[in-house]
Amino acid sequence: MVEACAAGRFRIFAVSHADDALELLSGLPTGEPDAEGNLPEGCLTVLVMRRLAEFFALRREYATPMQVVSRAGEAEEEDGEGGEPPTPPSEQV
Repeated sequence: MVEACAAGRFRIFAVSHADDALELLSGLPTGEPDAEGNLPEGCLTVLVMRRLAEFFALRREYATPMQVVSRAGEAEEEDGEGGEPPTPPSEQV
């Protein structure tokens, strides 16, 4: 590994937080919220939140009711809705 690093084929980075590693791997800033809690447009966090909202919408569109077992051990129908998706920062009021 030492030889690979010396030859430029391998690099090691020390990070303090997962955000630091994500920025290194993606090349995008993760973004820091401003005083109002808004994230900068184009930051990795905003892109991830938008993609998760897309996945949630697809799940909602294709979900079928399923049976779940309550804590009391009784079968119940679940509506397949699964709650509300996270609101992307650009759409927050």
